[in-house]
Amino acid sequence: MNAFCKRNAFRAWTSHEESGDANVESEKMQAALAILTEEFKQYDLNDVFNMNETALMYNMPPRTTIVKERIEGRKKNKTRLTIAFTCNVTGTERFVPFFIDHANKPRCFNKKLVKSWGFSTVITKRHE
Repeated sequence: MNAFCKRNAFRAWTSHEESGDANVESEKMQAALAILTEEFKQYDLNDVFNMNETALMYNMPPRTTIVKERIEGRKKNKTRLTIAFTCNVTGTERFVPFFIDHANKPRCFNKKLVKSWGFSTVITKRHE
């Protein structure tokens, strides 16, 4: 692949987005983590659960592509499903992924009810 790209004057181009990190090393963050650690000590690890959500942007174009010349950027299509994953600390109890969307029949599920695919869902209003 690299030889082909070099021979045909292609190169990888990455479009950059906004990014940021939480400053975990700050005194305020360390104090909050210490409080949480003490709070969790009174519970059995099987009773401590974590829920994380992530976005599935199924219409988003790739950030990297192969080109001969620099291409113009385009506005990103940020249509998304929010998926929540939940399990306990030990990993012995895991919940079915929880989908949050603005439609009862999302296009990415071929306009079928989300429940017909075996997923739980919460319908929220779309932010315009």
